[in-house]
Amino acid sequence: MDDSGHRENGRHNPLQRPWHMQHQPSIGQIMAAMAERDAALQERNLAFSEKKAALAERDLAILQRNSAILERNSAIMARDKAITTLQNRKNAMTLGVKHEHQPHHYRPQTDETPYNSSDIHVSGPLKMSPVPLETKKQTKEAKTATHNKKPSKISKRVKREKGEDEMGLNQVGFHGTTMPVPVCSCTGILRSCYKWGNGGWQSSCCTTAVSMYPLPAVPHKRHARVGGRKMSGSAFNKLLSRLAAEGHDLSSPVDLKNNWAKHGTNRYITIK
Repeated sequence: MDDSGHRENGRHNPLQRPWHMQHQPSIGQIMAAMAERDAALQERNLAFSEKKAALAERDLAILQRNSAILERNSAIMARDKAITTLQNRKNAMTLGVKHEHQPHHYRPQTDETPYNSSDIHVSGPLKMSPVPLETKKQTKEAKTATHNKKPSKISKRVKREKGEDEMGLNQVGFHGTTMPVPVCSCTGILRSCYKWGNGGWQSSCCTTAVSMYPLPAVPHKRHARVGGRKMSGSAFNKLLSRLAAEGHDLSSPVDLKNNWAKHGTNRYITIK
């Protein structure tokens, strides 16, 4: 026991330093830490400035790329327009050569022996047998019917040739490599048309009774929709020729909204 009467437990408690004197960094250490912090902040600000400069350079490169794309597209359009013009001139020249009249060649007479009426010898008077009146009437009626039928065929042929001649040298055909696919704007938006028949086109958004995109499906026919309005290949070529004569630019899509056939359409079309 100690002098005050307390029993000792055998442990020794060393002397402890005051709290305000424990683990206190020196001013030099604080200044060094502040200097390191300032250096880190400067490095961060420098990295931010470099990032901003890189973004500005990227935006400038994007602008230059967009301007180059616009110039390329304008050059492609000018090239396509020139190719279309040359193709139209070539077609006109080809049609002009085809429409030229070729000289007619007549077959020479193979038998060059002159005809002499004195070579015919008649031994006796010729006997003429009477022809029945009914036979004459039937023959006359047959000739009249044949005569009435021929002008219709001839008139059709003349009308067809006249229609071809009216097109003249300005007849233009569709070329898929230089001309875009025709469209229809009946819904207010340009919709590409489908190929139909031999060079013809079919609408993808309208019929004679409805105008919508896509066209309604046939309820009892799988993978089929209501057929759109149509235009034959010959009618489309005539339309192209008329537009070319009016000065229309054929390098842009042709709107067939007001040029479809007036008759009905097929029952349905297959969805592709």
